[in-house]
Amino acid sequence: MMKKMFASNNISPTYLLVRYCLEFLVVVFGITVSFWLNEWSQTRKEVEKHNKDTIDLLEDLALDKERLDFVKGCIDDGMVNTGRILDSHLLLQHGELDYRDFVDTLVTIKWPYNSSTFFMNNGTYKSLISSGRIQYFPSDVEKEIKDYYEYVSKRVDDNNKLIDQAALDYNSRQHVVGTMVDDIVRSVKLKNGEEVGSPAWLAGTDELQLHYSGLEYFTQTMAIRRQIFVHDHQLNLYLRMWNRTDSIIRSYMGSDLVGIQKIGSVPGTGL
Repeated sequence: MMKKMFASNNISPTYLLVRYCLEFLVVVFGITVSFWLNEWSQTRKEVEKHNKDTIDLLEDLALDKERLDFVKGCIDDGMVNTGRILDSHLLLQHGELDYRDFVDTLVTIKWPYNSSTFFMNNGTYKSLISSGRIQYFPSDVEKEIKDYYEYVSKRVDDNNKLIDQAALDYNSRQHVVGTMVDDIVRSVKLKNGEEVGSPAWLAGTDELQLHYSGLEYFTQTMAIRRQIFVHDHQLNLYLRMWNRTDSIIRSYMGSDLVGIQKIGSVPGTGL
């Protein structure tokens, strides 16, 4: 019966078999292309997001470097200022420097150390960790990023508290001349016309002279200098870790693999 129908329509069974097979292949191919395009689109979005994450990390690191350099400058000033105080104090103890000249040095220095501290810009890193996108970086880059943010963030708060407290104690209990020569305090006039905090007033105050020429002021200045030195050592470690992290991300950013490693690429697209 079927043969008669095929014969009457001049259609062979082979033709229909080929036709249905082709139609099936077209449908399968269409579905495959649809999935492929969807996957390509999703991958492209992930690549673009990953590249943005990389740029955002570098921008955060650039802000970190600005702050690190500023804090480093304050540390260098602190080392110079405390060194000047100690050198002048030794000359004072040996009678090689007049107390009035010593006071002039203190007034010139005013604040031996501005306890500026470092705070990280870690918003991008936290986003990468919470979203899991940190895994899109190659393992060596991911490790360097984690080492920098995890190591520094766990130590920077404690280190900041130590140096801030040390500087506060020193300035409020030992080096009160910094407060006395402040412009607001110096606006207070004594009956004799002298300004509170002026070199003449400081040099003529017996209690202050006893304090500043004494051993405790000298030893406490040595102590704050030591604390500044420890802070400097810690900051130099942060800088070394920053340099490694910034360098490896920039190297990765400049390679042809940005946005491909661990995300995957779409064949023939260059993505």
